[in-house]
Amino acid sequence: MGITEILMLFGGLAVFLYGMSEMNDAIQRASGNKLERALSNMSSKKVKGILLGFVVTAIVQSSSATTVMVVGLVNSSMLTLSQATNVIIGANIGTTVTAWILSVSGISSKNIFISLFKPDSLGFIFCLVGTVMIMFLKSRKKKQIGELLVSLGLIFVGLMLMSDAMEPLAKSEAFKELLLHFSNPFLAFLMGLFICCVIQSSSASVGILQALVNSAAALGIGLVNFGLAVPLILGMHVGTCITAMLSSIGAGVNAKRSALVHLYFNLINSIAILLLFIVATTFFVPEWLDRPINTPLEIAIIHTATSVIGALAMIPISGFLTKLAIKTVPEKPNEDLKDLPDEKFLTSAVVALGQSRKALHKMAELARDNLLDSLDQLKEYSTTRAEEIEKREGLIDTYEDKVGSYLVKICESNLGASESREAAKFLHVISDFERISDHALNIQASAEEIADKKIAFSDKAAVELDTIMEALREMVDVTFTSFVNEDTTLALEAEPLEEVIDELKAVIMSKHVERIQTGECSIQNGFVLNDLLTNMERVSDHCSNVTTCTLRAYKDFDFHGYLSTVKDEGNQVFTEKLKIYEEKYMTRL
Repeated sequence: MGITEILMLFGGLAVFLYGMSEMNDAIQRASGNKLERALSNMSSKKVKGILLGFVVTAIVQSSSATTVMVVGLVNSSMLTLSQATNVIIGANIGTTVTAWILSVSGISSKNIFISLFKPDSLGFIFCLVGTVMIMFLKSRKKKQIGELLVSLGLIFVGLMLMSDAMEPLAKSEAFKELLLHFSNPFLAFLMGLFICCVIQSSSASVGILQALVNSAAALGIGLVNFGLAVPLILGMHVGTCITAMLSSIGAGVNAKRSALVHLYFNLINSIAILLLFIVATTFFVPEWLDRPINTPLEIAIIHTATSVIGALAMIPISGFLTKLAIKTVPEKPNEDLKDLPDEKFLTSAVVALGQSRKALHKMAELARDNLLDSLDQLKEYSTTRAEEIEKREGLIDTYEDKVGSYLVKICESNLGASESREAAKFLHVISDFERISDHALNIQASAEEIADKKIAFSDKAAVELDTIMEALREMVDVTFTSFVNEDTTLALEAEPLEEVIDELKAVIMSKHVERIQTGECSIQNGFVLNDLLTNMERVSDHCSNVTTCTLRAYKDFDFHGYLSTVKDEGNQVFTEKLKIYEEKYMTRL
């Protein structure tokens, strides 16, 4: 095997892997966040989860891609570990579809229509048709279909190049002797595991084996027998777990566990089948060991049979796999920054947005807790609570920096319409959450000044301050609940409440000035009260910004129409809510 064939082999492998990667990306771009939603919404029941794992993997042509997606969804708390286990079982069956597609390389006929289905014809046809669609059609959907066809064509072209490169290898006596050294099934198993760990794709590894069989068959040589093929493929089942294991490094506890479920499933399944195969071929049907494999179709059958048998055997003990993963990776103590997004998930925009969503929910929770704690400081000052507020402020600054940079990288990829809306929403609200925490820190500083200087407000001022604080607490609750739950109905309540908080501030300051003039309150107290009211009003403004972004991101919401009429007298929803909040709070002053 000369340098040309070696370059052709690895070049073909590169084209094959690139085609698979591009097809995965093309499908995710075309489907938007539908795959993610399907995985998170339809995997609650065992059978549904397994079927979903099969379908998604059959579509994206990679169990590694599906498992990495699952790891990301688990890390984003969109899937439970038991749901992930079901999807992973299905994914291990779905990955065999690629081998069946590639098995058309074994077709042999002079009929022109049949020959068109051979990879060396089909790949170029797909590339040609797809390129024409990308270059000359204007429809985005049709261009995405073209991208899909080109990527599928590249897979076939890569397989053809590998098959051609294997031809001299199939003739080589030295290579035949080398294969004899792997006649021991355990060595063959380790060889398959090693190959797949290097390539990080069981589909590509099986594709190489199919290319070798195809090249040998064309020369009339039975190079690979069942005694070698079965352990090799079983080793590849385990080797494909390397991608998910790598993707879980640095991720949350449950994400690590879901990657381990994938590993345990394939490891237990493959070793059990390997032992059964050794027993069967040793004592019952030894002639199977030397039976040659002459078509890629037989490789596809072995690949599917070992996966399906393993899945059927593992379904009843899926709970055991989950428990084993939990025992292997026990729960760690609270990790302050465990929800920060991981850059390894940037390869999938959908999963990366899920990571960002989880991080922003955590950031929103920290900002809300800081604001509520700072208001509690005004009632009863606590140095312990003050330390917690400052600690959270540092965490929020870290989240703003990390999540902001992460979102910028997501936006550099080719996003669909829904993903673009969500990314834009996240980029807008991240600074609002940080500013809410900043104002909470300012309120905490005022509370500390009140405690240190023993400042006491008049009874009337205390009632007024309690009123605006209660309104602000409700504003914060409306804001964060509507953001986390994507509740546009609740978000509509923020604007009238923000209007009432503005009115409260104006009335309270006006009444305070009157009390200063009558000697009921001091100017010094007025400075502190003004700082408090200003920070509360600004928190309310930032809450309004967050709810506005929540409404903007909802595709069926008429955002521009809302902005132009929100405070008009004819806006019935705004007017009714404004009246309710005015009666609830303004009447107390």
